[in-house]
Amino acid sequence: QTYLKPLERDGLIDRWDDTLIKTGMKWRQEIQKALKSCKIAVFLVSQAFFASEFINIEEIPLLLEAAETEGVEILPIVLNPCQTAFDLSRLKEYQTIKSPSQPLSSMTKHEQEVVLDQLAARIIEIVKNEQ
Repeated sequence: QTYLKPLERDGLIDRWDDTLIKTGMKWRQEIQKALKSCKIAVFLVSQAFFASEFINIEEIPLLLEAAETEGVEILPIVLNPCQTAFDLSRLKEYQTIKSPSQPLSSMTKHEQEVVLDQLAARIIEIVKNEQ
């Protein structure tokens, strides 16, 4: 979120994640609405990501279909070791910011910051190409 904040402030992106769902909102509808309206999907890939039934049944198929039919950009970033699960998933078709064999958790803080900055730069590139 820190790396995307300047892009939000400059009006280049409208960032959404499930922390924006407030008490009393219909959470499933809010997620569906966000998934259907996104143009860029950043996947924070981890063992927990692959273990989540909701993510794997509700979110990934919808976003991958949107990538194929509507041009949604898929940007996976691997957080911790999950090479086997990654290789078994459809996400392996999409280029990651860094190789799945080099997850963020294996990097120094500085190396992590470089990768996150690369992610932000890629998002800027996509947004500017759509304008």
